[in-house]
Amino acid sequence: MERWSSLSTGQKVAVALGVSAGAALLYVWYARPRTAPHQDELCVTVPRHAAELIIGQDGALTDQLRTGSHARIVVSAAPDGGGDRELTIRGSPAQVRQTRQLLHGILQDGAALRVELHFPAISMGRIIGQGGERIREITRSSGARIECERQAESSGATRRITVSGSCQQVEAAKTLLQKASEEAAAVQRRAAESSTFRSRRKEIIAVKKEDGQRPQEGEKQPQTMDYAVPSPDYNFQADEFVDVYMSAIENPEHFWIQILGSRSSQLDKLTTEMSDHYQRQKRGSVPEVQVGDIVAAPFHSDKFWYRAEVLGFLKNGNVDLYYVDYGDNWDTLRENLYPLR
Repeated sequence: MERWSSLSTGQKVAVALGVSAGAALLYVWYARPRTAPHQDELCVTVPRHAAELIIGQDGALTDQLRTGSHARIVVSAAPDGGGDRELTIRGSPAQVRQTRQLLHGILQDGAALRVELHFPAISMGRIIGQGGERIREITRSSGARIECERQAESSGATRRITVSGSCQQVEAAKTLLQKASEEAAAVQRRAAESSTFRSRRKEIIAVKKEDGQRPQEGEKQPQTMDYAVPSPDYNFQADEFVDVYMSAIENPEHFWIQILGSRSSQLDKLTTEMSDHYQRQKRGSVPEVQVGDIVAAPFHSDKFWYRAEVLGFLKNGNVDLYYVDYGDNWDTLRENLYPLR
């Protein structure tokens, strides 16, 4: 102990610190002469992987150290090379001492981990985000290093994401990644629920003609919605994602979409209630309807009732309809309709 006490502050002091996987690594701390009054300078030589742990993703952890201790921290290559790093800490004696304690805690608690996670491939869009914005935000928030398997490297239903960092960083990243994956799953569930009672929302016009319902010569052609209808203003941001599903399609250039959310759920509920109500109604007199009226009408490919606009009347006596909620055109018998009040 006498020899230890006689060492000057300019001599090297070997300090063993516990790091990843329980391995003991040797870190060399030594003090340099003060560069200014009341200023100390302490240098720490650490292996490269330990330096990455201290620096953190994009320097986030080093910034936290600077903020916590108010000391100046500079990271550079060690003079002897070999991949080691040298951390130089400058500040008042109290600031240097506090920074040293913080580094000691990081190296003890920050066992470097590398974890492989697997997520459904369908959720990767939600995890990565537009232009990679969300995965970058997860990286910044957690401080972990995150690598996503490229689509070309994966042919299965899942994609691999590798997370590296301290235990705390990895756990934070896992939580954020899982949240994004759960959001994607929730979107899929809402889409499935919205289409549960509509097994086939649309039969393209070509199929209608193949069913033997081609208009006879001289018969009035069914009207179609050939004018553009402006979309309502939902105040979406230019870079905002909107969850939608396709409710009907006539051809690749003409289709209908629904925005998933509370409104689509309310619309589904309305359709179900309309169907329950009108399926129990007894047939009465043939209703009087005019072009432009909104009526309750069944759809030919399922057992549900929908709101429809009367477009016109065909020569065979059927009423030409446009289904206003989900899209589609069809015609049906006049007695199948109920005027909506």
